[in-house]
This record gives sequence, C-alpha cells and structure tokens, in this order.
Amino acid sequence: MNIREIEIDDIYVNPYTTNAIYGEEYLKQFPSAIWCGTHKTTSHSLDRWFKKFYSRITRIIAKADGQIPVFMLYMMPNRDLGQYSKGGSKGFKHYKRFINLFIQALNDYPAIVLIESDSFPHLKKLLGTDLFDERVACLSYAIDQLSSKTDCATYLDIGHPSWLKPEHVADLLTFLPREKLRGYCINVSNFAPVDICEQYAEHIWRYTHQPCIIDTSRNGGVYPVSHWCNPPEQRLGPKPQMIKSKSVDMYMWVKIPGESDGKQGGFPRAGKWSGDLVKLLKG
Repeated sequence: MNIREIEIDDIYVNPYTTNAIYGEEYLKQFPSAIWCGTHKTTSHSLDRWFKKFYSRITRIIAKADGQIPVFMLYMMPNRDLGQYSKGGSKGFKHYKRFINLFIQALNDYPAIVLIESDSFPHLKKLLGTDLFDERVACLSYAIDQLSSKTDCATYLDIGHPSWLKPEHVADLLTFLPREKLRGYCINVSNFAPVDICEQYAEHIWRYTHQPCIIDTSRNGGVYPVSHWCNPPEQRLGPKPQMIKSKSVDMYMWVKIPGESDGKQGGFPRAGKWSGDLVKLLKG
C-alpha cells in the first residue's frame, strides 16, 4: 500500500468506538485508531477473547467497504510493565497467536497498523533482562509477519518526544528489523504540541529515513502538562489529516478522544470513556 496515494477521506471512520457511540457530532466525523488488546491475561479468558477478537476484525473489514482502517496492536506481554494500562497476552506463544489471528482476519485487506504503544520505549529500561528479549522477539515477529503476509503500512510506536532521545531510538532499533517498517508512531496518548512532534520526527528521519505518524488527539493545550494521567491542560489537537512531508505521513487521533488514562482525578480506569474528559478536550 502506497501511503502517498491515500487521502484522509480514504481512512475508515469506525462507528463503534466509544467516541462514536457516546461522543458529540464534531468528534464522530473523524477517524481514530481501533485498539486491539485486552486487560485479561489468563489463558482461559484469552481463549475466549481470541475468538471474539478474530470476529471483531472480520466485521470491521466488512464494514470498512474499501476504506482503510487504522489499527493499534496493543497486546504486548507485561504491557505497560504492570502500570495503569497493564494487561496483554500471557507470553510470546500467545502473542504469536494474536498476530497470526490478526493477519488471518485481515485476509489481504490493506490497513494502517500501529505496533504496540509504549512497548518499544520501555526497552531502554529493560536492557539486559529476559523481558527485553521477550519484547524484542514479540516486536520482531509482528514486524516480520505484517511485512511478509499483508498489504499494510506498519508504524512502530516509539513514544513521545520527551521519552527517548532520537539517538537512543536509533540504538534500540538495531535490535529490530526496522527496515521492514513504513515508519514510526509518536506522541500516542501524549500531549506534546505539533511543532515539538514535527521537530522530533525530523530528528528520527535523519537517523532512519523513515516518516512518522503523529497522534494529535490531545496535544492542542498548554504544554508541558502538570501530570500525565488525565491532565486538565489537555485539548483537542489538529484533526486527522494527511501531511505527506519527508518526515511526517499524517496526523491521526490514535488515542480515542475522551478515553481515560487511568483512575487519577476520579476518572474511570484506563481506556474507559468519560464525558468530563470530552469537556476538557473541547475547552
């Protein structure tokens, strides 16, 4: 799939996101990423989840009807290292099953696939541990299989501009088959404004000659924010759009507007929708 030939109207707007169901009309008209992951980690519950997951992806493909869905794969073992967004698959064996089922459900349908929010930048903390080896194996498997068996444009999430320096990103990418990626996804669920993200994307391009997707779902407010979990400074950023510059392919609402980061401030658990957060986003 050639990203440079795609326009924003070609991107599928999923009518079944929390935002589409509960949100306001302005928010419903724009595409956002479809997150694919679970908070359950037991083998028994995962077996049931995998069946529902396969059916869900096939339904989305049928509903897309020629448009291009944007998926965020979010099933890494020990996801978020046990913090607010903990969950994911039970280990490498289950993760392979997740990737294989996703590819099978796509059935050669083209998509934009974002790979594992926060998993890559956590590698720096995990260097020299078994978790590092497992995470590299999972990311490498996803990148390899999506490259060889699908017509997808794949982007690895590498965190936000204040997390890893570009040279550290480049060092960690040597552990992965990064040449098989279209590029990288930055600022997911974060708040760095567009100008900072674009400067970061330019630095990443200098090391990799690969472009980025920037999450603009919540980066239109005051920065830096007071804290990362549902900060009161968050506002909607630029609407999803194709950019097609050397270092930036597109702006996308990867984080679904109105979904919580966690229970801080009296909000629901991570991933749950909140009307109060929508009010914050709209200012």
